[in-house]
Amino acid sequence: MKFFDQEADITMEEWRKSEAFAILRKIDLSPVEWVWEIEHPDHKTTGGGHLKKTDVGRIYTYKPFLTWWNSLSEEEKETIKNIPNFDAEKFFKITGIKV
Repeated sequence: MKFFDQEADITMEEWRKSEAFAILRKIDLSPVEWVWEIEHPDHKTTGGGHLKKTDVGRIYTYKPFLTWWNSLSEEEKETIKNIPNFDAEKFFKITGIKV
């Protein structure tokens, strides 16, 4: 597998079982979110709510990455920084997060 554009000595199965993979899966990149009718009672809805495009659904944004990063413990952040071939500059270009 490649990480940060460099080959790494890890299989896809090993990666998917890793703590880093589990932490990265916590990033919410959903293009839509459910808005309950209770939150916007003036909006006519079907089934108690409606779908609303998130920032991710409109334009590229770093907000989901920043929200995710700020929710991590120091130990989890270290786990991410220990991904094979971790490159802080590339990580910043992808996420907007300086480590």
